[in-house]
Amino acid sequence: MMDAQRTEMLKTMEVQQQRLYDRLQAHLKRFVADEIVQLESRMLDRLEQRSAKQAARQQEDLDRQIDALREEVTGLVDDRVYEVDSRVDDEFYDLRLRLEEFVKDEIVEAEARVVEHLENAATVSLHFATS
Repeated sequence: MMDAQRTEMLKTMEVQQQRLYDRLQAHLKRFVADEIVQLESRMLDRLEQRSAKQAARQQEDLDRQIDALREEVTGLVDDRVYEVDSRVDDEFYDLRLRLEEFVKDEIVEAEARVVEHLENAATVSLHFATS
């Protein structure tokens, strides 16, 4: 009978051991699942932080490139405006010189016509009044 009791006791112990093992395994599964969720959350937070930092760095780089391009374009526009202004000034000066030359020529021709007209058509008469 001792063997029967012993066998029964062993079976009971095995059942209790199996229950304890099942509970431990279930607890371990829940613990591991919770840890995985927390790990995922921390990884996502870090990934978002890194992404935000990288986006900020890229934005800074783009801002610097835009500023450099703006300066370059402004310089090119300023150079072009200077060239156009210089060309306009040169053309205006040339036009002014030609206009002055034209006016001088016209004045000389007008003087010559006036002198010629006076020489041909003008008569000078002097009248002395005697009283």
